[in-house]
Amino acid sequence: MLWMRACSWTNARTGPDSDLGRLGRCFGNIVLFLLGLAPLAVVAQPPPPPAAKVDDQRYGIRLNLRLYPQDTPKAALQSLLTAIEKKQYAYAVAHLLDPATVDARLSDRAMLFLDRAEKELRQERLRQQKTLVPSEPRLPAEPQQWKELVLQRAREHAFRELVQQVQQRLEAEPHILRSLAKILAAGQFTDTANGVKASHPEVLDGAVYFRQIGPRWFIDNRREDSPSPPPASKEPSPKDKED
Repeated sequence: MLWMRACSWTNARTGPDSDLGRLGRCFGNIVLFLLGLAPLAVVAQPPPPPAAKVDDQRYGIRLNLRLYPQDTPKAALQSLLTAIEKKQYAYAVAHLLDPATVDARLSDRAMLFLDRAEKELRQERLRQQKTLVPSEPRLPAEPQQWKELVLQRAREHAFRELVQQVQQRLEAEPHILRSLAKILAAGQFTDTANGVKASHPEVLDGAVYFRQIGPRWFIDNRREDSPSPPPASKEPSPKDKED
């Protein structure tokens, strides 16, 4: 993913000493940065688990390959920049960033919205009981179905919050888009063991990685694999020295 040597947050709503500010000064890759996750250590990573297909509709956003093609890594990067230019941040998060990372991020954040989601749904159930509109779908009474509905509503809240955070990060760090545009226009796209890497010599310490799922390519949450350190040499024992 995209690496930069240093950066600084200027968003007055976050401040340079906030969590977002500290993250903004030095981030590891574009997916983790946009989703507000701390950069991981640079270690060799195993290939991602195989996935056959990603849903055409995620978080209420329908896939649109006509406007945002993903048939090649370069097309996926162009689609990311196009979506951001059109301020379609929700589409970028739902369909262009690594889906496994997005889903994991939302699963964590959704836990913070469970109480709010359940309160909203209970109010909706009470309103249904008072109005009795025949054509309106009834909220489930079965406990497991109710629990699943609450979690779904909580994830919807978490998704909207995440999209807003992505927008704030991109507006605060416009150089990210300039670097991505430079890689798209004149970068080198090369095959790797787990996908494709795109880089540009003027984007310091930086590369964008892509992962293919089915016929589509996604901006991957991955860093360049680092070779394992050589094994430490064994110190000779006193007995070996005597021999």
